[in-house]
Amino acid sequence: MDAGAKRVLVTGGSGFIGTRLVAALLEAGHTVTIYDKRQSNTFPEMSIVADVRDKARLASACHGMEV
Repeated sequence: MDAGAKRVLVTGGSGFIGTRLVAALLEAGHTVTIYDKRQSNTFPEMSIVADVRDKARLASACHGMEV
């Protein structure tokens, strides 16, 4: 990870727009984790499958993220 790269959590990253956002973030050198109610078909290894209404799980996923 280069000096300008960030650890980014993308909620809704499995959908049409989210998938493109994740691809752009990866291309820019960021480390990405996807948090969505369904696993990403494009980036399954980066997916946390959970509901954003689960505050404890979401807070846990945010731990260590910069964006």
